[in-house]
Amino acid sequence: MSAGLKWYAEDENGTLRSRAVEYLAQHGSFEILNALKEWDAKHTDSQSALVHFTYDNDNPLVGVIEHWIRFGPSEGAKTWLRIFADKFGANTLMRYERPAFDGLVPWLGNRPEPAFTRMTPLIRAIQAKCVTLVTFLVQEKFLKTNLNQPDENGLTPLMHACMVNDDQI
Repeated sequence: MSAGLKWYAEDENGTLRSRAVEYLAQHGSFEILNALKEWDAKHTDSQSALVHFTYDNDNPLVGVIEHWIRFGPSEGAKTWLRIFADKFGANTLMRYERPAFDGLVPWLGNRPEPAFTRMTPLIRAIQAKCVTLVTFLVQEKFLKTNLNQPDENGLTPLMHACMVNDDQI
């Protein structure tokens, strides 16, 4: 970065994007994200507020949620979940891979293509049966997680919790 490498780039429409931040969030490189944030804050031409992210599965918040589900909680994950939830909203519907079992599903072939659906981080955590993430999202007052925010199909977190039928959830 001090060598002049940019962590963002303009797309064909002139919008600033940062595939680097998306990648770092997805892979749990929170130390590098911390360094990037500190470096950007030190410079007068800070670009972090101007960078645009989609609400797709490439969004950094989705990356942190998926990383937590795969590898468990860490202080870095908690910190960056707070930062990205503040920027994008903890109740925003974002694109996640649809669970294989969503109530009763017709038979899928040997190699089904992944389907995607829009849901909140809380619903994604419930679907993944990630108790630590559900607990964090519900108990962290700063996030203001809405326990009744439905997914794109109108199913609430409670309905999802009933579908996964997990004692801890």
